[in-house]
Amino acid sequence: MQVTIAVDEIKAGGTACQPGDRVDIIASYQEPRTRRELTKMILQNVLVLWVDRGSRRRQPLMLVELPRP
Repeated sequence: MQVTIAVDEIKAGGTACQPGDRVDIIASYQEPRTRRELTKMILQNVLVLWVDRGSRRRQPLMLVELPRP
């Protein structure tokens, strides 16, 4: 399965991330009950299929291939 993920350039490794690379997917969010900021690795070694650097108006995107369950 393929999924497009919105990223920012710093979190995406700047301009170093290219199709064919493998990346770890990390989620940062606020836990609703305690309102604590949490960061967790949700996937490892995910194949990058496509990278769009975005523009001033648009956030960069990355298309990745998710592993089969």
